[in-house]
Amino acid sequence: MKPEACPCQSKKNYQDCCQRYHKDPSKVPTTEHLLRARYTAFVYKLPSFIKQTMIEPAIKAYDENFILHSPIQWKSLHILNKNKGDEFDNEGTINFIVTCLETKESTKPFAVKESSLFKRINGIWVYEKALSIENNPIAK
Repeated sequence: MKPEACPCQSKKNYQDCCQRYHKDPSKVPTTEHLLRARYTAFVYKLPSFIKQTMIEPAIKAYDENFILHSPIQWKSLHILNKNKGDEFDNEGTINFIVTCLETKESTKPFAVKESSLFKRINGIWVYEKALSIENNPIAK
């Protein structure tokens, strides 16, 4: 059986990439690793990991039912840039674009461009909030 490619687009196998963070969020070394692991958690519908890696105010929007039953088809993650968020920082921001389809049957992709703020609390990286979000249809 061929190893499964990680949805975060790291070009690694899931077992060698985000899976270890899903098993233990305290092992996430940087904001980029957390972003990739959270994206993969949405793809694989892992609400526990998503909740464990959120704090106020973001956690107010947490919806386990949406995560488990969302028809959204996650297609790609593209990191535009990042500021801080390395192993020795205590906060960082990442600008990224996620491309999705609203349903399995949908033929109209859309992109979500977000700037996110992450903080390290007691040595563990968490998602605090979106600094900006734009939803845009993608022209074919």
